[in-house]
Formats: sequence, structure tokens, C-alpha cells
Amino acid sequence: MLEIIDITPPVNTSMVIYPGNRELKVWKDLDMAQGDPVNMMSLSSCVHVGLHVDAESHHYADGGGVDRLSLDGLIGVGYVMDLTQVETGISRADLQPLIDADPFDILLLKTRNSTAKSTWETFDTEHIFIAPDGAECIMELGVKGVALDCLGVEKYGALEGHTHKILLKDNRLVVFEGVDLRKVLPGYYWFVGLPLKLTGADGAPARALLIKDKSGDFLRAWRADKKLIRM
Repeated sequence: MLEIIDITPPVNTSMVIYPGNRELKVWKDLDMAQGDPVNMMSLSSCVHVGLHVDAESHHYADGGGVDRLSLDGLIGVGYVMDLTQVETGISRADLQPLIDADPFDILLLKTRNSTAKSTWETFDTEHIFIAPDGAECIMELGVKGVALDCLGVEKYGALEGHTHKILLKDNRLVVFEGVDLRKVLPGYYWFVGLPLKLTGADGAPARALLIKDKSGDFLRAWRADKKLIRM
């Protein structure tokens, strides 16, 4: 039996936007209420709006775009790790329990960002982030994707972008920012996160789902058919 959990925050004009990014705007080009034969809407926004992925070109001038991301970081076994006790940045020490964990493809980090009401009403400049040594640990673990429950994996105001540069180098890992893990328990899930395939783009909005395999049959079959990185 499968339970599907949508971890995508709603996309609308009142959603939280990273400071300085272009806000989402939506308007009607055609409106049946005004006599048009169909309804048709248009929108404009930054590609890093809401739940989204980052590509290498976000922090590297000659980096690959979203269309170059590996599918291995978009679909696979996800592991939701409870880090709600972390008070600032997620460090290498915080991630040490993963060394003895069963294998997985995508790491989802649930922090106090998921429990802080302000995270979902206004941008929290004190959000939990991934420290550079934590990013290095994630790369060493060999996972294919990482997701954080806020709009930025970097410490707010850290213009050097060390965490981004570590995670995005060579598009070896897919970075998801802005997943909604408020109602998600720690543990293993089947993960699907699909961004728009925008050619050459440095980021793209995405829709992400967690699928709970209560019988365990699906995860067992996946592990039998797919080579996963053991940590």
C-alpha cells in the first residue's frame, strides 16, 4: 500500500520569496467571464520561486543548466533525517548518523524551518542552513540529491556561496530548496522531484512527492534493480 505525500508548497502571489528575487506575478490573458472563449493565464517570476532546484550555473559562470541534471537525483529512495535539534548550520557532526544508515539516493533534511511558523509566512533570515563542512560531508556520502526545508541552503548573507559551490560543482548532486516537511515523519520514502526542463537555466520550479511504501516491497525491488551508493 502506497501513501503519497505532496511536499510542494502552494504557488501563488502571496507565497514567501527569497529577498531580492523577482516576485511571482499572475494575470489573465483571456477570461471567459469577460466573454473570451477560454480562460488563459500568464505568469512571470524568478526561476528560483517556491520549491525549486539549483543547477551548477547558479554559482559557476560556465556551469551546466537544469537540463543537464542527472535523473538519479530526481527519482529514487529518499531519506528524511530529523535535524530539528540543530540551532544554526547543519554541520558534518550533525550528519554522522548517516554513516550507519541503509542506502538511499536523496537526503531530505527536516529542521526547525519546518516547525517555525515564520518560515511559511515571511522569509526567515535566521533559517537553518547547510554549513560548508556539512555540504562536504553530503558529497562524500555519495548521495545524488539533497533537499532542505527553506528557500536557501546557504547561510543568509553569505555572499561567497561556499555551500552552493560545494554542492553544485559539476552538477553531481541535485539541490532542492523549499520542500515542505511539516507533516513528514523521519524515515525512508520513495522520492520524486521533477523540475521544469528549462534549457540552460540556473534553476527551475519543481513539484516533489514522497511515497510511503508501507509493505516495503517497492523499496526492496528498487534496491535489487538499482545500484545504490552505500555509506
